[in-house]
Amino acid sequence: MLKPYKYRIYPNKEQREIINSHIGVSRFVYNLALETKINAYDAGLKLSEFDLNNQLTELKQDYTWIKEVNAQTLQQAVKNLNSAYQSFFKGGGFPKFKSKTKSTKSYRVMSQGVKVDFGNGTIKLPKIKQPIRCKFDRTFKSDIRNVTISCSKTGKYFVSVLIKNKNEMLLKYKAKKENSIGIDVGLNHFLVTSTGEFIDNPRYLRGALDRIKVLQRRLRNKKKGSSNLRKAWLEIAKLYDKVSNQRKDFLHKLTTQIVADNQGAIIVEDLNIKGMSKNHKLALSIADASWSEFFRQLEYKCKWYGRVFIKIDRWYPSTKLCNGCGTKNTKLELKDREWTCVGCEKVLNRDLNASLNILDEGLKKYNEMCGNIYLTGLGKPVVPVEMSSIDESMKQECSLSAYKAPLF
Repeated sequence: MLKPYKYRIYPNKEQREIINSHIGVSRFVYNLALETKINAYDAGLKLSEFDLNNQLTELKQDYTWIKEVNAQTLQQAVKNLNSAYQSFFKGGGFPKFKSKTKSTKSYRVMSQGVKVDFGNGTIKLPKIKQPIRCKFDRTFKSDIRNVTISCSKTGKYFVSVLIKNKNEMLLKYKAKKENSIGIDVGLNHFLVTSTGEFIDNPRYLRGALDRIKVLQRRLRNKKKGSSNLRKAWLEIAKLYDKVSNQRKDFLHKLTTQIVADNQGAIIVEDLNIKGMSKNHKLALSIADASWSEFFRQLEYKCKWYGRVFIKIDRWYPSTKLCNGCGTKNTKLELKDREWTCVGCEKVLNRDLNASLNILDEGLKKYNEMCGNIYLTGLGKPVVPVEMSSIDESMKQECSLSAYKAPLF
Protein backbone atom coordinates (compact mmCIF):
# COMPACT_ATOMS: atom_id res chain seq x y z
CA MET A 1 0.00 0.00 0.00
CA LEU A 2 1.34 3.43 -0.94
CA LYS A 3 1.07 6.13 1.70
CA PRO A 4 2.21 9.79 1.53
CA TYR A 5 3.70 11.84 4.36
CA LYS A 6 3.74 15.61 3.91
CA TYR A 7 6.04 17.87 5.94
CA ARG A 8 6.92 21.56 6.08
CA ILE A 9 10.54 22.33 5.16
CA TYR A 10 12.57 25.46 5.83
CA PRO A 11 15.25 25.88 3.14
CA ASN A 12 17.80 28.70 3.37
CA LYS A 13 18.32 31.25 0.60
CA GLU A 14 20.71 29.08 -1.42
CA GLN A 15 18.49 26.01 -1.08
CA ARG A 16 15.42 28.01 -2.13
CA GLU A 17 17.19 29.12 -5.29
CA ILE A 18 17.99 25.49 -6.22
CA ILE A 19 14.41 24.35 -5.46
CA ASN A 20 12.94 27.21 -7.52
CA SER A 21 15.32 26.32 -10.36
CA HIS A 22 14.07 22.72 -10.34
CA ILE A 23 10.45 23.93 -10.33
CA GLY A 24 11.08 26.28 -13.24
CA VAL A 25 12.89 23.71 -15.38
CA SER A 26 10.22 21.10 -14.65
CA ARG A 27 7.56 23.54 -15.86
CA PHE A 28 9.66 24.39 -18.95
CA VAL A 29 10.12 20.74 -19.94
CA TYR A 30 6.43 19.99 -19.34
CA ASN A 31 5.29 22.86 -21.57
CA LEU A 32 7.84 22.01 -24.26
CA ALA A 33 6.79 18.36 -24.25
CA LEU A 34 3.14 19.38 -24.47
CA GLU A 35 3.87 21.59 -27.46
CA THR A 36 5.76 18.72 -29.09
CA LYS A 37 2.86 16.33 -28.56
CA ILE A 38 0.42 18.81 -30.09
CA ASN A 39 2.65 19.38 -33.15
CA ALA A 40 3.14 15.64 -33.59
CA TYR A 41 -0.60 15.04 -33.37
CA ASP A 42 -1.26 17.71 -36.01
CA ALA A 43 1.27 15.91 -38.23
CA GLY A 44 -0.62 12.63 -37.77
CA LEU A 45 2.01 11.08 -35.48
CA LYS A 46 1.96 9.67 -31.97
CA LEU A 47 4.72 10.03 -29.40
CA SER A 48 5.19 7.91 -26.29
CA GLU A 49 6.84 8.84 -23.03
CA PHE A 50 9.88 6.82 -24.13
CA ASP A 51 10.21 8.90 -27.31
CA LEU A 52 10.17 12.18 -25.41
CA ASN A 53 12.68 10.97 -22.81
CA ASN A 54 15.10 10.01 -25.57
CA GLN A 55 15.29 13.63 -26.68
CA LEU A 56 16.12 15.07 -23.28
CA THR A 57 19.83 14.61 -24.10
CA GLU A 58 19.52 16.84 -27.16
CA LEU A 59 17.53 19.33 -25.12
CA LYS A 60 20.38 19.64 -22.61
CA GLN A 61 22.77 20.53 -25.43
CA ASP A 62 20.51 23.34 -26.64
CA TYR A 63 19.79 24.64 -23.12
CA THR A 64 22.90 24.07 -20.99
CA TRP A 65 21.26 25.45 -17.84
CA ILE A 66 19.03 22.37 -17.75
CA LYS A 67 22.08 20.27 -16.75
CA GLU A 68 22.04 21.92 -13.33
CA VAL A 69 18.76 20.15 -12.55
CA ASN A 70 18.37 16.53 -11.47
CA ALA A 71 17.72 14.24 -14.47
CA GLN A 72 14.87 12.54 -12.59
CA THR A 73 13.04 15.86 -12.44
CA LEU A 74 13.04 16.11 -16.23
CA GLN A 75 11.82 12.54 -16.64
CA GLN A 76 9.08 13.04 -14.09
CA ALA A 77 7.87 16.16 -15.94
CA VAL A 78 7.52 14.08 -19.12
CA LYS A 79 5.84 11.32 -17.12
CA ASN A 80 3.31 13.78 -15.69
CA LEU A 81 2.48 15.03 -19.18
CA ASN A 82 2.02 11.48 -20.46
CA SER A 83 -0.32 10.73 -17.55
CA ALA A 84 -2.33 13.87 -18.35
CA TYR A 85 -2.64 12.75 -21.99
CA GLN A 86 -3.80 9.27 -21.00
CA SER A 87 -6.37 10.86 -18.69
CA PHE A 88 -7.62 12.99 -21.60
CA PHE A 89 -8.18 9.96 -23.83
CA LYS A 90 -10.13 8.33 -20.99
CA GLY A 91 -12.55 11.25 -20.77
CA GLY A 92 -10.64 13.91 -18.80
CA GLY A 93 -9.73 17.45 -19.81
CA PHE A 94 -7.00 18.26 -22.32
CA PRO A 95 -3.62 19.10 -20.71
CA LYS A 96 -2.93 22.81 -20.29
CA PHE A 97 0.31 24.74 -20.41
CA LYS A 98 1.65 25.51 -16.94
CA SER A 99 1.80 29.13 -15.85
CA LYS A 100 4.67 30.55 -13.82
CA THR A 101 2.30 32.26 -11.40
CA LYS A 102 -1.03 30.39 -11.50
CA SER A 103 0.01 26.73 -11.76
CA THR A 104 1.10 24.51 -8.88
CA LYS A 105 4.81 24.95 -8.19
CA SER A 106 6.33 21.52 -7.63
CA TYR A 107 8.77 18.92 -8.90
CA ARG A 108 9.41 15.25 -8.16
CA VAL A 109 12.48 13.08 -7.65
CA MET A 110 12.90 9.37 -7.03
CA SER A 111 14.30 7.88 -3.83
CA GLN A 112 17.95 7.87 -4.96
CA GLY A 113 19.86 10.52 -3.04
CA VAL A 114 17.04 11.15 -0.57
CA LYS A 115 17.97 10.73 3.10
CA VAL A 116 15.58 11.39 5.98
CA ASP A 117 17.03 12.08 9.43
CA PHE A 118 14.23 12.16 12.01
CA GLY A 119 16.69 12.64 14.88
CA ASN A 120 18.20 15.86 13.53
CA GLY A 121 15.01 16.98 11.79
CA THR A 122 16.51 17.22 8.30
CA ILE A 123 15.98 15.78 4.84
CA LYS A 124 18.64 15.45 2.11
CA LEU A 125 17.53 16.00 -1.49
CA PRO A 126 19.43 15.42 -4.77
CA LYS A 127 21.46 18.38 -6.14
CA ILE A 128 21.24 20.16 -2.77
CA LYS A 129 24.47 19.74 -0.83
CA GLN A 130 23.29 20.59 2.68
CA PRO A 131 20.32 18.84 4.36
CA ILE A 132 17.16 20.95 4.60
CA ARG A 133 15.59 21.65 7.97
CA CYS A 134 12.26 19.82 8.18
CA LYS A 135 9.48 19.67 10.76
CA PHE A 136 8.51 16.01 11.28
CA ASP A 137 5.20 15.41 13.03
CA ARG A 138 5.17 11.69 12.09
CA THR A 139 7.77 9.06 11.34
CA PHE A 140 7.86 6.04 9.04
CA LYS A 141 10.06 2.97 8.60
CA SER A 142 9.14 1.80 5.10
CA ASP A 143 10.98 2.29 1.81
CA ILE A 144 10.68 5.64 0.02
CA ARG A 145 9.24 5.48 -3.51
CA ASN A 146 9.49 9.14 -4.53
CA VAL A 147 9.56 12.66 -3.09
CA THR A 148 7.62 15.73 -4.27
CA ILE A 149 8.82 19.21 -3.34
CA SER A 150 6.27 22.02 -3.62
CA CYS A 151 5.97 25.73 -2.95
CA SER A 152 2.67 27.36 -2.01
CA LYS A 153 1.49 30.74 -3.30
CA THR A 154 2.42 32.25 0.06
CA GLY A 155 6.04 31.11 -0.28
CA LYS A 156 5.90 28.09 2.06
CA TYR A 157 7.84 24.98 1.07
CA PHE A 158 6.68 21.40 1.61
CA VAL A 159 7.98 17.93 0.91
CA SER A 160 5.70 14.94 0.33
CA VAL A 161 7.32 11.52 0.83
CA LEU A 162 5.56 8.55 -0.78
CA ILE A 163 6.37 5.25 0.93
CA LYS A 164 5.54 1.61 0.33
CA ASN A 165 3.82 0.24 3.41
CA LYS A 166 4.69 -3.46 3.63
CA ASN A 167 2.25 -4.23 6.45
CA GLU A 168 -1.04 -4.12 4.58
CA MET A 169 -4.05 -4.65 6.82
CA LEU A 170 -6.79 -7.15 6.11
CA LEU A 171 -10.44 -6.52 6.80
CA LYS A 172 -11.11 -7.74 10.34
CA TYR A 173 -14.81 -7.11 10.62
CA LYS A 174 -17.76 -8.08 8.45
CA ALA A 175 -19.96 -5.14 7.53
CA LYS A 176 -23.23 -5.33 9.48
CA LYS A 177 -25.84 -2.75 10.33
CA GLU A 178 -24.60 -2.58 13.91
CA ASN A 179 -21.04 -1.59 12.96
CA SER A 180 -21.75 0.38 9.76
CA ILE A 181 -22.85 3.94 9.14
CA GLY A 182 -24.75 5.86 6.46
CA ILE A 183 -23.79 9.48 5.82
CA ASP A 184 -25.90 12.18 4.18
CA VAL A 185 -24.03 15.41 3.38
CA GLY A 186 -25.77 18.74 3.14
CA LEU A 187 -25.45 22.51 3.47
CA ASN A 188 -27.47 23.27 6.61
CA HIS A 189 -25.53 20.53 8.39
CA PHE A 190 -22.26 19.34 6.90
CA LEU A 191 -23.37 15.75 7.47
CA VAL A 192 -25.98 13.70 9.29
CA THR A 193 -25.24 10.08 10.20
CA SER A 194 -27.57 7.15 10.54
CA THR A 195 -26.70 7.07 14.25
CA GLY A 196 -28.41 10.45 14.70
CA GLU A 197 -25.30 12.64 14.85
CA PHE A 198 -25.56 16.12 13.31
CA ILE A 199 -22.28 17.86 12.35
CA ASP A 200 -22.57 21.61 11.73
CA ASN A 201 -21.21 23.16 8.56
CA PRO A 202 -18.27 25.43 9.56
CA ARG A 203 -18.51 27.65 6.42
CA TYR A 204 -14.93 28.92 6.62
CA LEU A 205 -15.04 30.70 3.26
CA ARG A 206 -18.34 32.41 4.07
CA GLY A 207 -16.81 33.73 7.28
CA ALA A 208 -13.84 35.22 5.45
CA LEU A 209 -15.74 36.75 2.49
CA ASP A 210 -16.11 40.22 3.99
CA ARG A 211 -12.38 40.48 4.65
CA ILE A 212 -11.58 39.08 1.19
CA LYS A 213 -13.77 41.75 -0.47
CA VAL A 214 -11.95 44.51 1.44
CA LEU A 215 -8.54 43.20 0.41
CA GLN A 216 -9.61 42.80 -3.22
CA ARG A 217 -10.81 46.41 -3.34
CA ARG A 218 -7.41 47.51 -2.05
CA LEU A 219 -5.71 45.33 -4.65
CA ARG A 220 -7.60 47.05 -7.49
CA ASN A 221 -6.25 50.44 -6.42
CA LYS A 222 -2.58 49.40 -6.57
CA LYS A 223 -0.34 50.34 -9.46
CA LYS A 224 0.37 47.50 -11.85
CA GLY A 225 3.87 46.07 -11.39
CA SER A 226 4.50 47.84 -8.07
CA SER A 227 5.74 46.24 -4.87
CA ASN A 228 2.55 47.37 -3.11
CA LEU A 229 0.56 45.33 -5.62
CA ARG A 230 2.58 42.21 -4.78
CA LYS A 231 2.11 42.86 -1.04
CA ALA A 232 -1.65 43.25 -1.45
CA TRP A 233 -1.84 40.08 -3.55
CA LEU A 234 0.21 38.19 -0.95
CA GLU A 235 -2.15 39.29 1.82
CA ILE A 236 -5.11 37.85 -0.11
CA ALA A 237 -3.20 34.63 -0.79
CA LYS A 238 -2.44 34.23 2.92
CA LEU A 239 -6.12 34.63 3.80
CA TYR A 240 -7.16 32.01 1.22
CA ASP A 241 -4.39 29.76 2.56
CA LYS A 242 -5.79 30.14 6.08
CA VAL A 243 -9.29 29.20 4.90
CA SER A 244 -7.89 26.17 3.06
CA ASN A 245 -5.93 25.03 6.13
CA GLN A 246 -8.98 25.43 8.38
CA ARG A 247 -11.07 23.33 6.01
CA LYS A 248 -8.40 20.62 5.69
CA ASP A 249 -8.00 20.44 9.46
CA PHE A 250 -11.76 20.06 9.92
CA LEU A 251 -12.06 17.36 7.23
CA HIS A 252 -9.06 15.35 8.42
CA LYS A 253 -10.24 15.29 12.03
CA LEU A 254 -13.80 14.42 11.00
CA THR A 255 -12.91 11.62 8.55
CA THR A 256 -10.40 10.09 10.96
CA GLN A 257 -13.03 10.05 13.72
CA ILE A 258 -15.63 8.45 11.43
CA VAL A 259 -13.26 5.69 10.32
CA ALA A 260 -12.10 5.06 13.90
CA ASP A 261 -15.64 4.80 15.31
CA ASN A 262 -17.08 2.44 12.66
CA GLN A 263 -15.57 -1.02 12.14
CA GLY A 264 -17.78 -2.11 9.23
CA ALA A 265 -18.99 -0.23 6.16
CA ILE A 266 -19.02 3.54 5.62
CA ILE A 267 -21.71 4.38 3.06
CA VAL A 268 -22.22 7.65 1.16
CA GLU A 269 -24.04 8.87 -1.96
CA ASP A 270 -22.33 9.22 -5.33
CA LEU A 271 -23.25 12.88 -5.80
CA ASN A 272 -22.93 14.78 -9.07
CA ILE A 273 -21.09 17.63 -7.38
CA LYS A 274 -19.95 19.23 -10.64
CA GLY A 275 -23.52 19.37 -11.91
CA MET A 276 -24.86 20.67 -8.61
CA SER A 277 -22.27 23.47 -8.63
CA LYS A 278 -23.82 24.90 -11.80
CA ASN A 279 -26.64 26.27 -9.64
CA HIS A 280 -25.33 29.80 -9.02
CA LYS A 281 -27.34 30.09 -5.80
CA LEU A 282 -25.64 27.06 -4.22
CA ALA A 283 -22.25 27.00 -5.97
CA LEU A 284 -20.34 28.95 -3.32
CA SER A 285 -21.82 26.93 -0.45
CA ILE A 286 -21.06 23.62 -2.20
CA ALA A 287 -17.48 24.67 -2.91
CA ASP A 288 -17.06 25.83 0.70
CA ALA A 289 -18.32 22.47 2.00
CA SER A 290 -15.76 20.57 -0.15
CA TRP A 291 -17.71 17.31 -0.38
CA SER A 292 -15.32 15.86 -2.98
CA GLU A 293 -12.36 16.19 -0.62
CA PHE A 294 -14.43 14.70 2.21
CA PHE A 295 -15.29 11.62 0.13
CA ARG A 296 -11.70 11.31 -1.10
CA GLN A 297 -10.31 11.31 2.43
CA LEU A 298 -12.91 8.81 3.60
CA GLU A 299 -12.05 6.45 0.75
CA TYR A 300 -8.29 6.30 1.25
CA LYS A 301 -8.57 6.18 5.04
CA CYS A 302 -10.90 3.20 4.69
CA LYS A 303 -8.09 1.50 2.75
CA TRP A 304 -5.58 2.36 5.45
CA TYR A 305 -7.63 1.06 8.37
CA GLY A 306 -9.47 -1.88 6.84
CA ARG A 307 -12.97 -0.54 6.38
CA VAL A 308 -15.47 -1.03 3.55
CA PHE A 309 -16.22 2.15 1.60
CA ILE A 310 -19.45 2.12 -0.44
CA LYS A 311 -20.99 4.68 -2.78
CA ILE A 312 -24.63 4.10 -3.64
CA ASP A 313 -26.28 5.14 -6.90
CA ARG A 314 -26.76 8.92 -7.18
CA TRP A 315 -30.29 8.37 -8.54
CA TYR A 316 -31.45 6.48 -5.45
CA PRO A 317 -34.20 8.68 -3.83
CA SER A 318 -32.81 8.51 -0.30
CA THR A 319 -34.44 11.79 0.77
CA LYS A 320 -37.94 11.08 -0.55
CA LEU A 321 -38.37 7.50 0.75
CA CYS A 322 -39.77 6.87 4.21
CA ASN A 323 -37.31 4.67 6.08
CA GLY A 324 -40.15 3.05 8.02
CA CYS A 325 -42.66 1.96 5.35
CA GLY A 326 -40.93 2.83 2.06
CA THR A 327 -43.54 5.33 0.88
CA LYS A 328 -42.16 7.85 -1.61
CA ASN A 329 -42.94 11.54 -1.16
CA THR A 330 -42.82 12.97 -4.70
CA LYS A 331 -43.85 16.46 -3.54
CA LEU A 332 -40.87 16.98 -1.23
CA GLU A 333 -38.99 20.25 -1.91
CA LEU A 334 -35.57 21.49 -0.89
CA LYS A 335 -37.01 23.90 1.70
CA ASP A 336 -38.84 21.08 3.54
CA ARG A 337 -36.61 20.04 6.45
CA GLU A 338 -39.28 17.79 8.01
CA TRP A 339 -42.19 15.96 6.46
CA THR A 340 -44.94 13.56 7.50
CA CYS A 341 -45.22 10.20 5.76
CA VAL A 342 -48.70 9.58 4.34
CA GLY A 343 -48.20 5.82 4.71
CA CYS A 344 -47.27 5.46 8.37
CA GLU A 345 -47.91 9.08 9.52
CA LYS A 346 -44.43 9.29 10.97
CA VAL A 347 -42.75 12.71 11.23
CA LEU A 348 -39.37 12.44 9.52
CA ASN A 349 -36.30 14.62 9.63
CA ARG A 350 -35.20 15.06 6.03
CA ASP A 351 -31.44 14.46 6.53
CA LEU A 352 -31.68 11.77 9.21
CA ASN A 353 -34.19 9.82 7.13
CA ALA A 354 -31.85 10.06 4.12
CA SER A 355 -28.87 8.75 6.09
CA LEU A 356 -30.89 5.74 7.27
CA ASN A 357 -31.94 4.97 3.70
CA ILE A 358 -28.32 5.33 2.53
CA LEU A 359 -27.25 2.81 5.18
CA ASP A 360 -29.91 0.26 4.15
CA GLU A 361 -29.22 0.65 0.42
CA GLY A 362 -25.45 0.39 0.92
CA LEU A 363 -25.70 -2.79 2.99
CA LYS A 364 -28.05 -4.22 0.37
CA LYS A 365 -25.42 -3.63 -2.31
CA TYR A 366 -22.76 -5.08 -0.04
CA ASN A 367 -24.74 -8.28 0.55
CA GLU A 368 -25.47 -8.66 -3.16
CA MET A 369 -21.79 -8.51 -4.01
CA CYS A 370 -20.29 -10.36 -1.08
CA GLY A 371 -22.95 -12.67 0.30
CA ASN A 372 -21.86 -14.14 3.60
CA ILE A 373 -18.12 -14.20 2.93
CA TYR A 374 -15.44 -11.87 4.26
CA LEU A 375 -13.71 -9.42 1.95
CA THR A 376 -10.10 -10.28 1.22
CA GLY A 377 -9.04 -6.84 -0.02
CA LEU A 378 -9.05 -3.37 1.40
CA GLY A 379 -11.26 -0.48 0.46
CA LYS A 380 -12.35 -1.99 -2.87
CA PRO A 381 -15.54 -0.37 -4.15
CA VAL A 382 -18.53 -2.64 -3.58
CA VAL A 383 -20.14 -1.37 -6.77
CA PRO A 384 -17.76 -2.06 -9.67
CA VAL A 385 -16.48 1.06 -11.43
CA GLU A 386 -17.26 1.04 -15.14
CA MET A 387 -14.27 1.24 -17.47
CA SER A 388 -13.96 4.05 -19.98
CA SER A 389 -15.60 3.57 -23.34
CA ILE A 390 -12.24 4.42 -24.91
CA ASP A 391 -10.34 1.21 -25.41
CA GLU A 392 -7.16 0.85 -23.33
CA SER A 393 -5.21 0.12 -26.48
CA MET A 394 -5.41 3.79 -27.45
CA LYS A 395 -2.01 4.52 -25.97
CA GLN A 396 0.16 7.08 -27.63
CA GLU A 397 3.06 4.92 -28.72
CA CYS A 398 5.10 5.12 -31.87
CA SER A 399 8.64 4.84 -33.12
CA LEU A 400 10.79 7.89 -33.65
CA SER A 401 11.70 6.46 -37.03
CA ALA A 402 8.39 7.88 -38.26
CA TYR A 403 9.43 11.41 -37.33
CA LYS A 404 13.12 12.18 -37.59
CA ALA A 405 12.94 15.95 -37.24
CA PRO A 406 13.87 17.31 -33.77
CA LEU A 407 10.78 17.53 -31.63
CA PHE A 408 12.08 19.78 -28.87
